[in-house]
Amino acid sequence: MAVVIDRWHAETELRRFASLVENSSEFVGFASLDGVAQYINPDGLKLVGLSSLQEAVGLHVLDFIVPDERSRVREELWPAMMRIGRWTGEIAFRHFKSGEAIPFLVEWFRIDDPHTGGAMNIATVSRDLTSQKRSEGEMRHLAETLEQRVVARTAEATEANQKLTIATAERMHADACSQELQSELFHAARLSATGLMAGALAHELSQPLGVAVNFGNAARRLLDSGNQQSSDLARSRVEAAIAQVLRAGQILRRLHDFVTRGETEKRAENLGKIVEEASTLAFTGPHALGVDMRCRLASSDLCVFVNRIEIQQVLVNLMRNALEAMADSKRRMLSVSAVLRDEETVEIAVADSGSGLARAVLGRLFEPFVSTKRTGMGLGLSICRTIVESHGGRLWNEPNPGGGTIFRFTLPVVPINGRSDAG
Repeated sequence: MAVVIDRWHAETELRRFASLVENSSEFVGFASLDGVAQYINPDGLKLVGLSSLQEAVGLHVLDFIVPDERSRVREELWPAMMRIGRWTGEIAFRHFKSGEAIPFLVEWFRIDDPHTGGAMNIATVSRDLTSQKRSEGEMRHLAETLEQRVVARTAEATEANQKLTIATAERMHADACSQELQSELFHAARLSATGLMAGALAHELSQPLGVAVNFGNAARRLLDSGNQQSSDLARSRVEAAIAQVLRAGQILRRLHDFVTRGETEKRAENLGKIVEEASTLAFTGPHALGVDMRCRLASSDLCVFVNRIEIQQVLVNLMRNALEAMADSKRRMLSVSAVLRDEETVEIAVADSGSGLARAVLGRLFEPFVSTKRTGMGLGLSICRTIVESHGGRLWNEPNPGGGTIFRFTLPVVPINGRSDAG
């Protein structure tokens, strides 16, 4: 009965995610690696003049592009996206009924198998720029009107050098305002809530679902052996896999709260247990082999007032980043430490002995879509900072004196008289 209930919960969370995609006002779609459309959400179909999903399935990506841009997509943009893992830019789609060109801000990204790392599908979250283009045209018209006024005033004041200087200054100011507004519109479109949410789901769910796959494979091998002891061990592996799927459901609920800016449940939690569970999740896969893990906490009964799942997400992200940073290092040591800064705050540090961070990304490390990995989506650290700041803390990085990088973040400590609820 418990397995049926757990399966129902997991299916419910999947239906919620499907509902988010189905109800998105953006163009959301999936295609095979060779570019054949497999799914487009209802609003996306309407944007390009298709009546049903059946009309779209089987069409090639190039069928959605205006003819003038197909060669650029086929020869430059699509290969670049397949090689790097994502591509963002402006492309004109065609309306299937009217033939009209529709400007879109397109974000293509490759979906990789979290277990094998191999490419599985191509996804897109694209935004219709028609309204934005109309606004830009109005701004250009305003700028042209201002310019005409400046020219008129200059003609009337040809003998007054002071008036000419003032008019020129007004024109320069108007041009600067127009450029600033266009830049802000483009930035807002690129970081739309729907695109960020879809990327975050793909990034965060790959961790617990990957662990669940590992546990499932281990259980299958144990069952193949045929003895009772192996069967009991296989049962524990299956239970662990179910726990990871349920964890994926919890992550979905947490991410939904981020998007809706809702409050998340916090309670007194034992920091040592949080670190232990997070390290178990992080130390799966080949990157963890041969790594010396050290953990030093200020106290074994230290409690923090947090949402346990969210803080585990932060620790798992930081630990997995550290393991990947040390993949090619001879000395591979990862340390997690916690020290009390004062009676109300604890500082947690995750340090690695890798090669350190590139100077080019240091100033933008916590921005969305900025990644130090060749195939990274650039969302992990941005999400980590959001979680930590929602707990009233701060997340930052610094060089490790012994080589590598240290990520530090702060959390609120639970007073001694308030620790009876710690889990």
